[in-house]
Amino acid sequence: WSSDVCSSDLWLLLGWLLGLLSPGIAERVRRKHRQADVMTAVSGDLRELQYMMGVVAYRIRGYLGEVSDSFLDWLIPIARNYHGPDADPKLPGIMETSRRELTEEQRRQIHLGLRRPESGLGLKEYSVPLVVGMTSELSICPLPFQRGVLRTINQLDRYNQHVEYVRSQFEKTFDTVLTDENRQAVLSNLDRGYRELAEMAQRIADSVAAIASP
Repeated sequence: WSSDVCSSDLWLLLGWLLGLLSPGIAERVRRKHRQADVMTAVSGDLRELQYMMGVVAYRIRGYLGEVSDSFLDWLIPIARNYHGPDADPKLPGIMETSRRELTEEQRRQIHLGLRRPESGLGLKEYSVPLVVGMTSELSICPLPFQRGVLRTINQLDRYNQHVEYVRSQFEKTFDTVLTDENRQAVLSNLDRGYRELAEMAQRIADSVAAIASP
């Protein structure tokens, strides 16, 4: 009889311990699933941004006649691996043909030949609303992931601020009171601003690649 009582007591103790531990175990499981959901959602939005930044850099470098072999080697895999709603299915093939069949100088001449006099680039600002909306939940994600996401958001903010600056430089080109010397200075600032935007777009795309690989 005493052994039965002892066994019963052990089962009661085990049940009590499980009752204490179960909420914590359930919370850890729930947290782990939520962490995976957050990282998947954020990574998906960032991959959209990576593709857009790659395309932006391509447009700007084309406008400047600076689509180098190394730049295409960097961009083609990004274009190939993106299958989202903004994908241009013809773009990877166009870039691969350009990389394979044209020298950098031939490519430069073609791109500059498409540049209309006195024309600029229609620059846009970009956002990642899903990522921004989920920043409060990043705390449940691994620290390197948190840092990477916040770094990318900051880089995008700086890019958008620079877009405003470059737009202001473009607007100055319509100022009729500018001297020829001042106009050349504005145009030089404008091209430098475009080049800086292309570099910033590439850095954003690289930041995404470091934290949101396909």
